[in-house]
This record gives sequence, structure tokens and C-alpha cells, in this order.
Amino acid sequence: MYRCTECKAEYTELPEFCECGNDTFEEIYDETVEEDDYEEEEPVRPTVPKKKRLTPEEQEELEQEKIEKRKSLIVLIIALVLVILLIISPPHLKKREDKIADALKSKPKVQLPALDTIWVDPPSNGATMPLLNRNLSSVSSDLRQYLVDIGNDFNKKWQSQTVQGKGEARIEFTIDKLGVVKSKLSLKSENDDLNNSVLLLLSKVTNLDPPPSSYKGERIIMSFTVDSSTGYRRLSYPPIR
Repeated sequence: MYRCTECKAEYTELPEFCECGNDTFEEIYDETVEEDDYEEEEPVRPTVPKKKRLTPEEQEELEQEKIEKRKSLIVLIIALVLVILLIISPPHLKKREDKIADALKSKPKVQLPALDTIWVDPPSNGATMPLLNRNLSSVSSDLRQYLVDIGNDFNKKWQSQTVQGKGEARIEFTIDKLGVVKSKLSLKSENDDLNNSVLLLLSKVTNLDPPPSSYKGERIIMSFTVDSSTGYRRLSYPPIR
């Protein structure tokens, strides 16, 4: 069991975010049975069925089945050997290497957007709208759940396993009434792998479900923190005071 450190809500499995928007949990351990109260049960010996005596006809049929199984096994082994020989044969391997090399030469290189780009798709009022992170503790329940769903969706699409080293990057975004996302990389990390993974995420997330009516277009900040040496990965809404 896991308990939210803020609202004390309990979960059977560890979620990314609590319904209150918090992402910090404590693990609850069940009480174990006292050693004196435990009585070891005597193991039950399985009953061994008596072997049935086979008739000559049944014995002959059993031997024939064994012979057929041996034949099938021999045919399977021969087929596997032939497949392995075809795979490791030099002419076949050379043709495969040549095809891969040609494909890599002809593959166009993907250019990521410049890290200094301000807004990926600038909103008309994005620079003047208030910051939702200053008021996360008092948002409505439907907006809180909406933010939790966004965090879970971003976490699934964020390829954090490609990031080496450690660092923190932040994005700032707004969402219009149709769910169109306007975003920017607001805090650039010194870790280029982390920056590139966040920019790749922004290129994938352009539309979300329409927000609830309690959302008034405020700016939202989301933080991406990693440390590949420990396997640490965290996506959160940092409280801004």
C-alpha cells in the first residue's frame, strides 16, 4: 500500500500522481503474523498412483509413439541447423550488411528544433497569463485530475531512457479550450540529452483533451529530472512561490 504524504489518500499500487496533484508517497507495510501464532502444518504426502500393467498391444503402441517423436525431433534439429547455416553464411551476411549500410546512407537526418526557441507555437497572451503553479493547492478537483492525466500522458511519451547523465529541464505551456498546446522550453539543462528528450516530447504532444471550465488558460510549468547513474526519473509540477 502507498499513502500520499499530502492528503493521506491510500493506493494499492504506486501512482505517478495523487488526485491532490502530489507525487510523493510513503509505503505502508502490513502487520506480519507473530511467529508464536504460526503453526506449521504437517505436509500432506501425495498419493502415488499404482502403475497400470500394459497389454502387449498397448506396449507396442507406446513404443511406436516414442519412435515417431524421435523422428520429429531429428527433423526439427536438421531444420534448425540449416537455418543457422543460411544466417551465418558469408555471402548472405555480406548482402545484409550492404543493405543496412545503404539504408543508413539514404536515411535523412532529423533536425531537432533549436534549444533557444522561445515558444514552439506562441500564444497571443501566454506571456501575461498568471502561473497556475502558484495556486496548485487550491485548484478544483476536476482541474487537479486533468493535470494528473496530463502528467501520466507525458510520462508515457517521454523517452527518458535515452538520457545519460543527470539534470533538470522545465517546460512552460498553456492549453486553449480545444486542447491545443502552446509550449516552450523554459529552463534549459546543461545536459543536452535531457533537453533533446524534452524537445522530442513537445513535438509529439500538440493536442490534449479539452480542459475543464475551471481552467482559465493559466501558464503551467512541468519539471523533468533525471539521474542515469541511479535510474532516477521524475516528472512533476514544481510549486512556484
